[in-house]
Amino acid sequence: MTDGMISDLVGSTKELAEKIIKGTGDVTMSMTDAISDTVVKAMQGAGDVTTTATKTIGEVVSGAFSGVMEAGGDAMTATTDVVDGVIKGVAKVSGDTVMAAHDVVHATVKGAGGAGADVAQVALAAVKGSIHATEEVGGDVAGVTKSAIEGAVAGASEISEDAVKAVKDVLVTGVDGAKDIIDAIK
Repeated sequence: MTDGMISDLVGSTKELAEKIIKGTGDVTMSMTDAISDTVVKAMQGAGDVTTTATKTIGEVVSGAFSGVMEAGGDAMTATTDVVDGVIKGVAKVSGDTVMAAHDVVHATVKGAGGAGADVAQVALAAVKGSIHATEEVGGDVAGVTKSAIEGAVAGASEISEDAVKAVKDVLVTGVDGAKDIIDAIK
């Protein structure tokens, strides 16, 4: 995926998210469906699906969050929709929801920090959302849970130590098995 293609992906995802939030244009799909379709289109025909998935997920999350926040949307709703759409899109193309969960949660937490949203609550919503979406598509729920929690902590570590502590605390109380996974990260 070239830099120009990445820039186009961010721009088109941002524009689509803004239109969905504002209810403008000829947009009749949900944010989840729009994100899923964007991921599928970006990954189809890619030679190295793993590398393309990682880049695609980061750019889709970045574009979607920018569009939602600029349109006055809610970060928590955006988190749920984006995570759900990415997991479902990746499942359609490569099926590797475990890797996708890490990447989408990492990018979502990092994006939440940049958008001034409550990073801990976004992390919780992203981890739970990735688990739920994986249950819907029939993936490795235990693997996704571990991967998503690791992604949340990694995303928070790019923000601050306070963010890491807040994310770990909310995940331990909000996600079954998170304490053991977090203890293993240390």
